[in-house]
Amino acid sequence: MQRTFVAEFWNKAGTVNLKKCWDIPLTPAVLVMLCSLQAATSAHANDRSGSWGPLLDWNINPIHAILTPGNTLMTFGQGGGVEYSVWQIGMGTLPFSRTIIGNNTGTDLFCASQIVLPDSAKVLMTGGDQLGGGNPGNPNTTIFDDQDNSLTDAGITMEYARWYPTTIALPNGEILAQGGRAHDDPNVPVITPEIYNPGAGWRTLNGATSEYAYGGFKWWYPRSWIIPNGLAFGISGNSMFYVDYQNDGDIVSAGNFSKQHTFETSTAVMYRPGKILQLGGGGEGNIEGTPATNTASFVDVTGSWPVVTDAPELEYARHWADTTILPDGNVLVTGGSQLNNSLGGDGPVLTPELFDVETNQWSLMAAEEIPRLYHSFAILLPDATVLTAGGGEPGPITNRNAQIFSPPYLFEGDQPAPRPIIELASSELRYGASVVIRNLSDTNVIDRVTLVKTGAVTHSFNSEQRFVELELTARSGQQITAQLPDSPTIATPGYYLMFAIDTNGTPSVGEFVHFAPDPGYVPPASPIEFCENVTSPGAITTYQNIPAYETPATIYSVKDAWGGLDGEIMYQWFRSTEPVDSGSEAGWEEIPGAINKWYTPPPLQETTYFARRVKRSECEASFTTSAAMVEVTNTGTTPAPTPIPEEPVDEPINQPEETASIDSCNYDLAYLNNGWGWDAVNFKSCAPDGNKSAVDTCIYDQSDLNNGWGWDPVNGKSCEPRVTE
Repeated sequence: MQRTFVAEFWNKAGTVNLKKCWDIPLTPAVLVMLCSLQAATSAHANDRSGSWGPLLDWNINPIHAILTPGNTLMTFGQGGGVEYSVWQIGMGTLPFSRTIIGNNTGTDLFCASQIVLPDSAKVLMTGGDQLGGGNPGNPNTTIFDDQDNSLTDAGITMEYARWYPTTIALPNGEILAQGGRAHDDPNVPVITPEIYNPGAGWRTLNGATSEYAYGGFKWWYPRSWIIPNGLAFGISGNSMFYVDYQNDGDIVSAGNFSKQHTFETSTAVMYRPGKILQLGGGGEGNIEGTPATNTASFVDVTGSWPVVTDAPELEYARHWADTTILPDGNVLVTGGSQLNNSLGGDGPVLTPELFDVETNQWSLMAAEEIPRLYHSFAILLPDATVLTAGGGEPGPITNRNAQIFSPPYLFEGDQPAPRPIIELASSELRYGASVVIRNLSDTNVIDRVTLVKTGAVTHSFNSEQRFVELELTARSGQQITAQLPDSPTIATPGYYLMFAIDTNGTPSVGEFVHFAPDPGYVPPASPIEFCENVTSPGAITTYQNIPAYETPATIYSVKDAWGGLDGEIMYQWFRSTEPVDSGSEAGWEEIPGAINKWYTPPPLQETTYFARRVKRSECEASFTTSAAMVEVTNTGTTPAPTPIPEEPVDEPINQPEETASIDSCNYDLAYLNNGWGWDAVNFKSCAPDGNKSAVDTCIYDQSDLNNGWGWDPVNGKSCEPRVTE
């Protein structure tokens, strides 16, 4: 009967169906019971779906986690921020392996950031909450030392108080802090990044101050990485941007992330150097009960500009999921819920999904026992398993517990797979050098060697994890030689787990290794064209039909170009008589002087296509809009104007020459031309007083971009600035 009962309460996702059990009190004990029974009824072979260990008592609700080189997992962040827990991983999972320690620094670490310092192996903890009520941020700097498990105030503060900031390691070993907010009532985002130098303290990057990147709700743990060109790249809310952290700093928009899976409840991971997977979440603000999305995107930043493409959809929509890079380079997604921080709707998602980077496919894994919602985490452990923990404060349940997942690569059928055993001569690595790995197993043939940076995770984002595959360059007996990355932009300085993977795909236990920072490192000069580019080319009006020699209607912008931060958007019109694609250069010629977002073509004799290029001032790259066709419906000619008979006179009289018998001047856009109109019949400008003999063919549409000078398309030359009162 238990199997029938449980089947009524759980759907195929391993998620609670509260529509069918609303009258059952959903206490944590009931959830554990139901989850355990459900997992027992939906077992699969471990080498296909992995396996979960038992629940572990954690004593605190661990919101933050960081793996240290001393083989400890330091967790903290329970509401109040006055305690932290240190797990000695080598002692196993029994309760005595975890120590709860008081926090005597006077700093509330609730929703701070954490990172292992690349030079000292100590943990830098930045900002957090303020003790004493309310939700203001703090500017404090706290240091954790895993040698004695001590937590101390560093005695230095940031320029800005930061609650919910992100910290990442720079190629020279410094630490970049971004985002966070100073206070929540009213919402005061911190829009200026800062840099921590272990010897000199903090300095601000005033040149990188940006409302675009960090304002609104974009202060909330900005997703950020060092990318191959040496810059920091970020996705924060619906903004993408580059940060130049040298000198006073600089920042530039990299376009709008116009996908549904965005803002703080989504999760993102750089699964290969310069290649990012972002998924889940959906909508601005941490609003309980809002629905999540199951969509995902790839963001490729290996080139000079981000390329965003759709990734395969997940089986389940998830708010507050976590993404974890595994030793084989695949990505595990755990936790989350269909409704934000809620047990309602389709319930919490207990079934992890594994993304295979090579096949571009998702697979469902075995269900965990406890919902992991807001304020939970997942992190890779040295033995290639994944720990999930926490959730709550606030939340429908508060989880002072954890559980360990063993991925499918650790099994042959339902039995543990034999694992490679490796030995290194030294744990210190040098960029561009080789590393020799000794295989101590006679039965496992090493096929791959990988590096995964030790994690630092909170609020659905692991700011430090990154994956690097090493090239195997030599093999001799039980020894293999692998080539290390030659740049700290590929493997930023700090501590990594090195894994050897055999021909069956089974990884060894990871060995802690270290890349020392080079304080003198300077990124390549101008790694990208640092300009305010256009991220959307806009669109122009559609086709129109006209008789020959009739003036076509003005081609207007039905959707304006936009993007970037500062600088003017510049327009240039092109024409072609061949129906080629608007994105092609072939067949198109530039129209001199046509440098506005709208364009009125002159009378045409043949069908003509028009397109518009747009760019930011000082940028080389440009975009082309859709083409608009003006189709000429006949080839007749316009009749010659009727001459005005001259009255006979005895001697010549000097008169102004009239060029037409009708007033064909149009002054609709005279306000753009200092009062001058356009004579479409005679194809020339009209003076403000209607005098058609005064010909002004100069165009001043964008004289503000040319110091007042215009362009004369008739005579093919510039026009001096007009002097107006």
